[in-house]
Amino acid sequence: MEKTREKSYSNPYSRSSGCGKSSNIHHIALHLRNKYGYEIIPVFTGPSDITNYYKTNKPQVFVVDDICGKEIISKLTLQIWRDYSENLEKLFANEKNKILNTNPSEISDPVDIIERNIHCIISESKLQFCAIVLCIVFDDGFRTDWLKLTSAPETKRAKLEYIVNEFDIDLTKEMSRNYLKDCFRTLNGTYLKQKAAAGGYIEIVQFLIVEINCDVNKCDSYGSRKGRSALYMASERGHLDVVQLLLKKNADWEIDEEYLALLLRVALQNGHDKTGDILLSYIADYLQSNSY
Repeated sequence: MEKTREKSYSNPYSRSSGCGKSSNIHHIALHLRNKYGYEIIPVFTGPSDITNYYKTNKPQVFVVDDICGKEIISKLTLQIWRDYSENLEKLFANEKNKILNTNPSEISDPVDIIERNIHCIISESKLQFCAIVLCIVFDDGFRTDWLKLTSAPETKRAKLEYIVNEFDIDLTKEMSRNYLKDCFRTLNGTYLKQKAAAGGYIEIVQFLIVEINCDVNKCDSYGSRKGRSALYMASERGHLDVVQLLLKKNADWEIDEEYLALLLRVALQNGHDKTGDILLSYIADYLQSNSY
């Protein structure tokens, strides 16, 4: 910890996920505050937090968790930090103030994450595994009302029966059909559409929301993104096509004006003017529709 105070302004900590990187830098930040009077500034939205809250008359330590992404490197986030690098070098020229940031030592690509999630499904949930197989085999689209076999097109019925029989699922029982339907709805709990939205993977978001009918407003349930929806994540990263799709599917539409303003602010703070324009248009429509 003493060495951290003597190092240059940026102090990265890279270890595998779950090894306590965040706890370590938080502990170091508390040590700097308690022993040397540093002010702790958590960085939430990006380098703009640093430039906005930087002070020259007081030692500060800025704490950044997962600076380039938790499991997937965000090229957009990386570019934003690069764009600010020159300004940050000038701000921290005296090396009194510090940045503590974490990075996983191994960052996976989306395919790796999907593969891990599918392996978990195969080992833990027969019904969810069956749901994924049906989505893959019926690559032109699968409707959950087909689980009642009389509602399935004749050309698809034999294939559907064969697959569910392989999983020992009896579609003549309503309870079995309902359990399987629930699995389609909760597939966004495996490869979370928040990750797809945050990464800008429009095809995955389209599949999860349109084909599988995932809950558009499901929020992350863990980590630093807890409570944040797909629309928030896409707005923050400036993924215009994903934002448009989510708004079209009524993402977060029943929320209040304060949250809509938050989405607009987070988009503009990160330099996503076009995304901001789309959100502003929807906010205007929202206010107009609720003024009667």
